[in-house]
Amino acid sequence: MLRKQGASAAPKPSSVKRFKHGVAEVIGATVEGLAGLGALIGAPVAMVLGKLFLAVILGAVALGVFLRFADRQRRGAQTPVKIATPAWVQAVAALVSAVEVAVLVEATKLPVRHDQPDFTQANWLLVLLAWGVAYTLQARWLGAAVAHHRRGKPTTPARLP
Repeated sequence: MLRKQGASAAPKPSSVKRFKHGVAEVIGATVEGLAGLGALIGAPVAMVLGKLFLAVILGAVALGVFLRFADRQRRGAQTPVKIATPAWVQAVAALVSAVEVAVLVEATKLPVRHDQPDFTQANWLLVLLAWGVAYTLQARWLGAAVAHHRRGKPTTPARLP
């Protein structure tokens, strides 16, 4: 097992290759260092920006409230006269909403009975949500319509002089 002296020794890389390899290592270490620094700084920066955005939003809400109060004081604090809504308005709104939701359930074939396929209790939550939305909207609309109609007529005083 005799070896030749020159054959077993690996050739030395040239100085250009060594320089390129050194530059690649420096760039790799720099990128890794910047990534680590970004990971350390990213969370506090996101927290600061989040708090800044929250402060801007809350400041805008506070400014809106302040301007609303300032506008009301400028007008002499005149509040509009509220006309009492009769009780039948809510009953009619509830009845009409129930009919509308029943028609909607039948039109969409939503399974709301136990004997229907694909029945779940969550379907009743959808029905109640739809009824609540319809009732709220119709009670407001019908109440506003009745109040608008009553404004044209003189109201009877609560006490006679």
